[in-house]
Amino acid sequence: TNPPFNRIVAVGESPVNLTMVGVKVRNSTGQPLANVPIGYKISGPYLPLGSGITDPNGEINQLIDGLHGNVFVRALINGTYSSQKLVSTAQSYVEFSTVLATLRLISSQGTPLSATDFALRTTGFTSLGGGETVSVELLPVNQIVRVQYNGAFLTLKQNVGQNPLVTFQTILATVELTNSLGQQGIAEDFRVKTPAWSSLGGGNQVTVELLPATHVFAAVLRGRANTKKQNLNANPVVTFTTIATTVNVENSGGLPQQVNSIQHLSSNGWNTIASNASTASVELLS
Repeated sequence: TNPPFNRIVAVGESPVNLTMVGVKVRNSTGQPLANVPIGYKISGPYLPLGSGITDPNGEINQLIDGLHGNVFVRALINGTYSSQKLVSTAQSYVEFSTVLATLRLISSQGTPLSATDFALRTTGFTSLGGGETVSVELLPVNQIVRVQYNGAFLTLKQNVGQNPLVTFQTILATVELTNSLGQQGIAEDFRVKTPAWSSLGGGNQVTVELLPATHVFAAVLRGRANTKKQNLNANPVVTFTTIATTVNVENSGGLPQQVNSIQHLSSNGWNTIASNASTASVELLS
């Protein structure tokens, strides 16, 4: 039942017009929420209602001079406001209730994944903790939430009053290497920046669950790395390509000159790509 907040039209012997505004705030289980900032306005900016925050019973009230049929009241919880309007002089009480919102991260196959962190936007982003899911009491309005996974961030805006389950989902990204002929190449290693470089393994291609956001990848071939930034939401296939590089050795007369070896300098030192030859071809990262 509503608290007994009424319009008062007389005080003592002199008629006085006053507006009583009362507020109660509860959580999703019906328990009162104390220390919630409450403001009101008739026109102009919001002003603190009464003491400014709800008491241990989750309540606050104030008598306002004059009879006002349009009083706006708002509550601030976890950095987000929700407002209501007292639309007639017969109404003197409003109630705010939070919902228990749950944030979760799942893979492209729908299986749970452990997030590095979930965060809620207040003035900045406030961490809610990591794991497969987190739950938090929020006002049933649009909320901006964020997940961090494998070094990347993804932000969603959702009305938790309409749907209290906020789902972040990764996509299955493929990182591959092709040569100058369009055939599969073999990389020594593929990597993703998370923010440090993390190895994904080598071979023709690798797959990894990542947020549909922009990531930085690297492919390593012959001891050299090439990097690429790509938005996986636009294209989940990251392709590195090599080019056919030819090295020719000529004498002073411009004729082919056979040498003992033709070598390529990589991070591992000099590597022979041809022996007793005047020319050599090798696929190198473009």
